[in-house]
Amino acid sequence: MSRIATLLALLACLLPQQVSGAEAPADERSTSYRQYRELFDAGNYIAALPLAVRVAELTANQFGPEAPELANPLTNLATTLFRMDQYGDALDTYRRALTLLELTGNSTDPRLIAPLHGLGASLRALERHEDAIVPLKRAVDIIRNRDGLHAPAQLPMLRLLIASYEQTRRNEDATREHMYAFNVAEQAWGGEDPRMIPVIAELAQWYEQTGRYSAARLLHIRTVQIADRERPMSLKAIDGLRGIARTY
Repeated sequence: MSRIATLLALLACLLPQQVSGAEAPADERSTSYRQYRELFDAGNYIAALPLAVRVAELTANQFGPEAPELANPLTNLATTLFRMDQYGDALDTYRRALTLLELTGNSTDPRLIAPLHGLGASLRALERHEDAIVPLKRAVDIIRNRDGLHAPAQLPMLRLLIASYEQTRRNEDATREHMYAFNVAEQAWGGEDPRMIPVIAELAQWYEQTGRYSAARLLHIRTVQIADRERPMSLKAIDGLRGIARTY
């Protein structure tokens, strides 16, 4: 059995048990979490994994194996597994976190967003693009309902959703969400902000893929203009220049 499988099996055995006696000390959980985050943020996912498991164990011991407080530690564990390319284990762990939150009966709970995002990303990594659409769309809808139709927080999930629509040849849905992402970014940052360059480029590339070369060229020109205004001869203009050439 691999080290990862051993850790997950241990976690599965420990979580269902009700712990008698004193709760796990909160400071131990805090210390374990802080150490986990330091390793995770440094990209040392192998070392971070046992600490992610430990935080989940301590949280289950303190709050119970079905407590919604356990959802965030499980999501962190799943994300660590995802970063280690352990997509199947990540998928199962994200699902477990979602189940705990759904037991609360609040379908708009913002805590659902992170595991839904992770679930969609894991399904995409497993080439299950049709299945990925459902959790990603649900995450986007929760953000729109909670924070407004043009909340910038939806952009990372929206990009994955668009990619899944493209992969499944749902071109009308992909075009609609491409335009939505463009409008969200433009409202958040302004049309001439350099952060718009990748957003405009994504829409331009989609127009190229669907044969709308004149529209794509205008967008590529716009990315070059934004890059040049930020800094003449900027390297950020290169992709736009290549796009212009392609569309001719």
